Amino acid sequence: MTLNRTRKGFTLVELLVVVSIIALLVAILLPAVSAARDTARVNGSKSNVHQVFKVHRVYDTEHGHYWTGCPSDLAATKINSVPAFATGANVEAALRAWQNNVANSGWADTEFGVQWGEGSSNSDFAGSAWAGALVTEFNVPYTWDGQLTSGPNAPALGTFRFPNSYTVSRRVNGPYNDIFFAPKDDVVIDWLRELDCFDDANQLCAGIGDEINLDGGWQNYYGSTDGYMWGMASSYCLSPAAMFNSNVYSSTNGHADPMTMSNGFRSPSSANARYASLKTFLCEHHHLQNNKFSCSMDWPTSGRGAWMNPRITGTWHYDGCAPYLFNAHWDSNPVTCMQDGATVMMGIAEVRRADATVKNGDGIGLYNSNTGDGDNGYMLEYSRYGSPSILSKVHTHTHMGIAGRDRLGN
Repeated sequence: MTLNRTRKGFTLVELLVVVSIIALLVAILLPAVSAARDTARVNGSKSNVHQVFKVHRVYDTEHGHYWTGCPSDLAATKINSVPAFATGANVEAALRAWQNNVANSGWADTEFGVQWGEGSSNSDFAGSAWAGALVTEFNVPYTWDGQLTSGPNAPALGTFRFPNSYTVSRRVNGPYNDIFFAPKDDVVIDWLRELDCFDDANQLCAGIGDEINLDGGWQNYYGSTDGYMWGMASSYCLSPAAMFNSNVYSSTNGHADPMTMSNGFRSPSSANARYASLKTFLCEHHHLQNNKFSCSMDWPTSGRGAWMNPRITGTWHYDGCAPYLFNAHWDSNPVTCMQDGATVMMGIAEVRRADATVKNGDGIGLYNSNTGDGDNGYMLEYSRYGSPSILSKVHTHTHMGIAGRDRLGN
């Protein structure tokens, strides 16, 4: 009698073939999945910058100028009956005089301060804003070391890092968190999630008492409790050059200190953008595109830029990580929103070539090199390849400010 034996399962050879095929498919699909995920995150960032652009345009429509977090008449504020710009006063003295003006009483003026948080009582920090003696640098668009834009203790920063101010975001029934942080800004987002910053979509990421104490690093570094930092810098930064009066960046040799002219802090309107499709409005502040390194340890331990060093501020700076900036490398390609609302990838190599092209024609170029930041422009000395060959002035030090260009085109 013949027995019919039914084979069950795979032979070893067949199993190996199946495993090999699966491994091959995974190897083929993983890069595609990774590329698709990367594209989705880039598109998410493009959507964010466009939404932030629209928020600021709402403010511009209401006030006839963009938000800067700074009184337009700051330099003209009178100190002992003399305009501050005529006395040689620095921005701290001018701010104190402005705040002491009877018409401006109330240091948390909602149209002036970078106001964070919501609530109905002081315990909710409903009226918190930066106007303390050590934080004047947060009330002007940008600061330069050793110049009148800085107080005695001011590091190089400014409100250009805070397009997510409560003053602006409330214009569209905000505040919101999500649109102000780039999907690929993993170091920042992971750190903020640990602080429960994204639990409520209708709250800016702000410190409330000891529960989310975001101001600790600044307070400890400066050794003072005067002027807490209630709020977190966005993943995106406004163009400082487009936040000052255009005359600040009109000099062929650099810039004019806004504290030396009566209208230096008078912020322009979008209508002042002569090349709206070529002048940046907002871009990713960190080097997120074409970057394989999340953290930099290049920040100094003293002087300019020391506040960025996690060795100085402990774990405050994104749990000890200081990311590279958008101008850190010629291969950087930050997601950018232009003054006309178009979203582009602003290649640093591309704008470097554009600057050289224009400079060969007029001797000036697209960017002012001799600003108070010197040859290094915006924090270039702490970028990955600290070389003057990297164009570090794009977005921050555009010649002619909002009336200038950051790239070439029609």
